[in-house]
Amino acid sequence: MQGNNTKVLLMMLKDLKKINRSKRRFWMKTRSKHWWKIIVPNHFLNEDWIESFRMKRTTFQFICDELRSELCPATPFLVSREPLSVELKVAVTLYYLASCCEYRVVANIFGIHKTSVWRCLHNTVDAINKILLPKFLKMPDVNECARISAAYELVQIFHKTKLVNGVEIPYFLIGDPAYPLLPWLMKGYTKVTRLTPQEESFNVYLNSNRVDIERAFGRIKSRFRCLLKRIDLHYTSVPKVVIAFCVLHNILEFRNEPILPHWKESVESSENIFPQPLRNECRTYDYYNASNIRDALCNYMTQFPLRKSYQIT
Repeated sequence: MQGNNTKVLLMMLKDLKKINRSKRRFWMKTRSKHWWKIIVPNHFLNEDWIESFRMKRTTFQFICDELRSELCPATPFLVSREPLSVELKVAVTLYYLASCCEYRVVANIFGIHKTSVWRCLHNTVDAINKILLPKFLKMPDVNECARISAAYELVQIFHKTKLVNGVEIPYFLIGDPAYPLLPWLMKGYTKVTRLTPQEESFNVYLNSNRVDIERAFGRIKSRFRCLLKRIDLHYTSVPKVVIAFCVLHNILEFRNEPILPHWKESVESSENIFPQPLRNECRTYDYYNASNIRDALCNYMTQFPLRKSYQIT
C-alpha cells in the first residue's frame, strides 16, 4: 500500500513540473557579429587595430598563436552552437582592457552575451599569466643586471670591484618610500627630522633614476584605459589582471607598438580627477645590512655635486 502511495506522489510531482514549467521563447538570443566578422577582418587598417586593440594585426596574431594551446575550444560531443574562437577571446579581452566599457557594451559590440565577456577576460588573463608571463616578465638575471649597470657612468667603479668604502654593493631595484629597505631593494632616506644635505642629495640622485619607472607606468595606463577608473572585478582577481597588463605592455614595447598622443592626454586628465592617495612610509621591515649599503653609497655620492630636492616656498 505504501509503495502505491509513493508512485502516486511521484506522478503528481511530474504533472506539477509540467504545469509550472514556462515555455522557452528561444534557445539563444540573436546577436549581431557583423563588426567582428566583417568590419574588423575586411576593413580594419593598422591604425584601426591600434586604436581598438592597442596593437597591429601582426602582434595580435602573435599573441593568439602563443595562447592557442590554452584557449583553443574543446570539441563538444553535441554541437549546439559555434564555440568562441581564440581570436575572439583575445580580442574581447584586449578591447575591454583598452577601453572603459562595461561588459554589456563589449558584449553588444562583439555579438556575445556579457557573461561570455567575463569568461573571455578571465580565461585569457589566466592563459597570459601561464604562457607569456615566464617569457616577457621576469626578474633580471646576472647578465642582464651587468648590461644595465654598464649603461650608467657612475657604475664604472664596479668594473673591478663591487666594494664601496669597504661595503659590498649588490645589484638592486629602486623603490619609493612605501617599500621596505632591503639589500636588493633600495629607497631614499626617510626621517622624521630634517635630512642632511648629503642624504637629501642621495635621494635626488636615486629618484632621478625612477623617472623611467614612472614613464613605464604612464605608458601602461595610456594603453589600457581600464586602469584609469575603478576596475569592475572582484578584488581577488585584480592582481592577476594587473600582471597581465604588465605582460602585454612588455610585448607591445618589444614589438615597438606606438602610443598615440591622445591616449596620454586621457591619463593626465584622469590623474587630475582621481589623484592617488598619499603613501605611508615603510620602516618596519628595513634591514640593517641594507642601511649600511645605502650609507656607503651616500658617502660615495658626496664626491659629486650635492643636489637639492625641489620645494615650493
